[in-house]
Amino acid sequence: MIELHPDEIILLERRRYWLPFAMEALGLLVAAALPFAGFLFSESMPARLQALLSAYSLPFLFCATAWLLVIWIIFFTNWTNYYLDILLITNKRVIDVEQLGLFARDLAEMRIENIQDIRVEIVGLLASLLHFGNLHIQTAGEVKEFVIRNLYDPHAVKDIISKQHDDVMRNPPTARPSA
Repeated sequence: MIELHPDEIILLERRRYWLPFAMEALGLLVAAALPFAGFLFSESMPARLQALLSAYSLPFLFCATAWLLVIWIIFFTNWTNYYLDILLITNKRVIDVEQLGLFARDLAEMRIENIQDIRVEIVGLLASLLHFGNLHIQTAGEVKEFVIRNLYDPHAVKDIISKQHDDVMRNPPTARPSA
């Protein structure tokens, strides 16, 4: 998947923070339970709706099960996207792997020496208390800014990248003679 250059060392491997994924999963759990909750509490419904539900209980149960399958597929896709998103910081590059769907992946890399600015963005009380946020990395390349969302402790990640940037700028890599 990711090939490291010769003498390249991984300094940090970081996944997205779990809380935004857990909030999505909680919403999906509620959505999955709604049809079954309606079926369980059908006795408290008006008599006309109760009669309609009892007359069509088998098709309703089929639709509720199909709904549960759709919710499961959405959950599995979200989990795959969460699990396969990763940020790698090496002594030469910053590599961001973002899973976009089940069969699509975006791999962005930037050389440490091309980084011009790093900005941390923490929005909200929960993000401040639990130390997660977004990392904005400005480069000199074609894509001007990389945004890595929902990282745990983005200040520590910024410090590691800044320290490595300073090391590279103090000791620039020497050009190898071509054979």
